[in-house]
Amino acid sequence: MKNPPAQTEVNKPYFSVQRLAYFMIIITLFTYFVITAKAILLPLTFAVLFAFMLKPLVHFFERYIKIDFLSIILSFLTVLIPVTGILLVFSIQVAEVFQGLPTIGDELKEGVDKVMSYLYIKGRETGLMDRSQINSSINDLIDGTVGFVQTGLSSTPGIVLNLFLTILYTYFFLYYRTGIKNFFIAQFRIDAQEEVTFTLQKIQSVAQKYLFGLGLVMLIMGTLNSIGLFFIGIERPILWGFLAALLTIIPYAGTIIGGLLPFLYAVATAGTVWQPIAVIIYYSVIQGIEGNLITPKVVGDSVSINPMAAVIALIVGGYLWGVAGVILALPIIAIIRIICGEVDWLKPFALLMSSQLYDKENKFSNSLNKERFRLSSVFRVRTRIFGTRK
Repeated sequence: MKNPPAQTEVNKPYFSVQRLAYFMIIITLFTYFVITAKAILLPLTFAVLFAFMLKPLVHFFERYIKIDFLSIILSFLTVLIPVTGILLVFSIQVAEVFQGLPTIGDELKEGVDKVMSYLYIKGRETGLMDRSQINSSINDLIDGTVGFVQTGLSSTPGIVLNLFLTILYTYFFLYYRTGIKNFFIAQFRIDAQEEVTFTLQKIQSVAQKYLFGLGLVMLIMGTLNSIGLFFIGIERPILWGFLAALLTIIPYAGTIIGGLLPFLYAVATAGTVWQPIAVIIYYSVIQGIEGNLITPKVVGDSVSINPMAAVIALIVGGYLWGVAGVILALPIIAIIRIICGEVDWLKPFALLMSSQLYDKENKFSNSLNKERFRLSSVFRVRTRIFGTRK
């Protein structure tokens, strides 16, 4: 009598709708939490970035001062004293300028009328310039800009509270940094903890390079802006030059606003038509140099995000957290890219966000064209099917 065929166990993967549903629920709840907990998460997120930035300075003081909290306080003072002094000087000048916002708004409209009269005379032969429509649009722009500034000034108490919370959280993150780090690493398997530690080091390096590079770019841009405005003959060139440089912290939109403010001020106060036009031309040239030369050389590949991913991140950040979300968008998307690069099924997304996407586009059909790199692999489970061995 022949023995029955041996039973074999076969693992056959299949798509799990349940896993997909769990995934969608988690994403939905996370998005809802991020939006509703904005007041809590914003200072915490800024504090994490500032803690990364101050950590090397804390290490420096700890070499000579063995008391941890004193090293942290000295690091804060090293940064806050010059920053506070600069902000105080700027605040005084900004207050003097914006005290006359209603008057400046009227002067702007008069200045625009002069500029538009000049342009209309030069371009009326073409028949393409409708003076009444252009005047109406520009007046709306002026009113909106002045209203935006006034609204920003009225929200100062909320900004001060968030700043205080950010400083407080930053201190705690620095003081308990070793315990927080060890707690986070201990949540992973022992065989993965070394890789997690390396990933955290890369995230810290990216945050430090981005923040230090951004600060240096602001200093360079503020200097160049101030020099140009001085030779054009604009009043308070240092104020407008460094205010525009400070606004570069808001990608893309900040550079436009930074050039618009001195332009409108020149329209209101300058005695000639060529000065406002010169401001626009100069800022356009400087921003072109900044985007193509200064920022790539200074910040380098610290963020390493392609423009498509950057624009999407800015839109999402602005939708979730407003202006603060736009400011945080680039460093957060850079950190997300690093994390994606450490997980198999997220590695294609890391390349999709990378600045090297164009050069390495063939990786999707070569080295990344495997089952473990596909998003669908997350939603596949294996079931046991018994077959017969012949």
